[in-house]
Amino acid sequence: MPAQTQTVGYRPFKPIPFLEEFASNEKLDLKGIYLRPQRDEWYRIQKNPDGSVIRNVTGPLPLRRHYQDHQRKGFEFLTLADAQSLQQAAGILRTHGLDAAEYVCDPRTGSPWLYEAYAASALDSTAQDVEELRGLIRRYGRAAVLEIKRMSDPTYKLPMDLEDEDAVEVQAPAPPPLAQHDAPPPVKRKRGRPRKTEVSV
Repeated sequence: MPAQTQTVGYRPFKPIPFLEEFASNEKLDLKGIYLRPQRDEWYRIQKNPDGSVIRNVTGPLPLRRHYQDHQRKGFEFLTLADAQSLQQAAGILRTHGLDAAEYVCDPRTGSPWLYEAYAASALDSTAQDVEELRGLIRRYGRAAVLEIKRMSDPTYKLPMDLEDEDAVEVQAPAPPPLAQHDAPPPVKRKRGRPRKTEVSV
C-alpha cells in the first residue's frame, strides 16, 4: 500500500459525513462543499474511461438547500466548508459520537476544508485503488476481473496503467489422487475348465 501523501503544514483531509440536522436545523447557517457531476454543452454527464462519473468540487453552498436543490442536481456532500460551519455543527457531531477537532485539516484557520489536502488525499486513494486492482488481475486474470466489474457497470474499462498488465492464467486445481484404499477392487474371474460343446452328427 503506498504511503499516504500529506500536504506540508496541513493535516490529512477527512470528510465529514452528512447528517440530516445540517439541513433541517433552521437556526444554523452551515456551508458545505459538494462534488457535482461535470456536464458538456448538451448537459450530458461526462465520464472517465473506466465509466465513472467525472465530478468537480464546488465552492461553499448553503446546506439548508441540500434537499431542495443540491441533492436533486446529483451533487454529493463532501464536507463542511469553513471553520464557522464546523464550530456551529460541533454539537450535532458530538451527539453522533464525532469530534469536530478530528476534521480540522488547516490548523491556521481551523477549517475542515482545504483543497490542497483534499487533492493529496484523492491521489492517495486513486493510487491505492490501482494497486488493489493490479493485485486482483495478477491473481485471477484480466478477463475475470473485467467480467466481475462489468456486472455492475457494463461500460467499465481498466485504467490505462493496467491495460498491459500481465495476467496470470489461473488453472483449476487438480483433483486429489485416489487413495489406495479407495481404489475399486479388481474384477475376479472364475477359473475352470472350458465347457465342451456337443456337436450333433
